[in-house]
Amino acid sequence: MRYITTHPNEISTQIWNNVSSTEIWGNFSAAKNETQPIKRNQDLANAEVITLAVVIIITVIGNSIVLITLFQRRKKLTRMHLFILHLSVTDLFVAFFNNLPQMIWDITFLFLGTDLLCRLVTYLQSVAMYASSYVLVATAIDRYFAICHPLSSHKWTTARVHIMVFIAWMLSFLFSTPQLFIWSMQFSNIGLTCQATFDPKWTLKFYITWLTVAIWILPTIALTLFYGMMCFAVWKRGRSTLGSSRTRNRAFLTNRVSTRIGQNHLTRGFSEEDMEGQSVNYNRGISRAKVRSVALTLSVVACYFICWSPFFVCQMWAAWDENAPYS
Repeated sequence: MRYITTHPNEISTQIWNNVSSTEIWGNFSAAKNETQPIKRNQDLANAEVITLAVVIIITVIGNSIVLITLFQRRKKLTRMHLFILHLSVTDLFVAFFNNLPQMIWDITFLFLGTDLLCRLVTYLQSVAMYASSYVLVATAIDRYFAICHPLSSHKWTTARVHIMVFIAWMLSFLFSTPQLFIWSMQFSNIGLTCQATFDPKWTLKFYITWLTVAIWILPTIALTLFYGMMCFAVWKRGRSTLGSSRTRNRAFLTNRVSTRIGQNHLTRGFSEEDMEGQSVNYNRGISRAKVRSVALTLSVVACYFICWSPFFVCQMWAAWDENAPYS
């Protein structure tokens, strides 16, 4: 599967030459009118195989370390730890059921398998893409309630975490169902291989647009909203806490001064500069916390958006522009 298989961290590129403008990533059976065989760009194919292999290795090692660490402290796992666990499992699912089949497919050039295997592989590749997005959104929802509605969030149990993740996976399996009907083993200019068929042709644009909205645009909007509200809550709480702290500092200073005898004791106790220093230090602490929160929020949303954007921008371009380049 060439048009939605590759994980966003390693965008797949077109590795065939002489592909007409109505083919998306070289595999749509209804798109080719020419009779000449498709020639493979071997250098580009080798680069993609190496990239996928490196990403798979890094993904497996990194997420395995995370899972081992969480297993060692399994009796003290918080809700956030559980979401990290589920995110690691999702990443491993992407590595084994999305990137690994794609790497093998790139090595063999033709899909070597039965029609059932063709449909199953492309189906699971799509599930991996949906799940990686929706589990991340579920994590954002949990963090939103933990920060913005701590009283209600305090009542949440670990069972609710598993329910949220279960819903994310069920939606992923459901939305990937069209893959079972779109992909099949067919004869083409390169031989018998796994290909997607869109008939009538307008269904291609519809399906690519749906994938872009469901996997990229809507999750990006959700992440932006939830993390944006979290940042606003932290900023608003910081302002109110800072004002209360200054009031307490002045009251504390007044009480200390009233218990001392004479003006000379004031200089040996708490001065006005001491009080202002405490406020300034507290203010700096709040500022640093707000900066960290904003930086974390921007990094999460920006990384998600940037990593997905080349893939979906290219496939939307290929689907809607008949003059889009393919080589």
